[in-house]
Amino acid sequence: MRTLYVEITRRRTLRLSERWGWRASDANGKVIATSHEGYHNEDHAEKMAHQLFDGHPYYKVNWR
Repeated sequence: MRTLYVEITRRRTLRLSERWGWRASDANGKVIATSHEGYHNEDHAEKMAHQLFDGHPYYKVNWR
């Protein structure tokens, strides 16, 4: 079973508004997946990442 690291990130758009997203990387630090959509708050980004990765049969997920 592989370890997958998922972190919630904050970023700014060109309009200088803050958006939240998530990024999943493997043990070597290689980014495997990112959220394309920018979420308005941290809780929503985290909720969407949990829906996607919790209970995944091939990965042990570590939340950062």
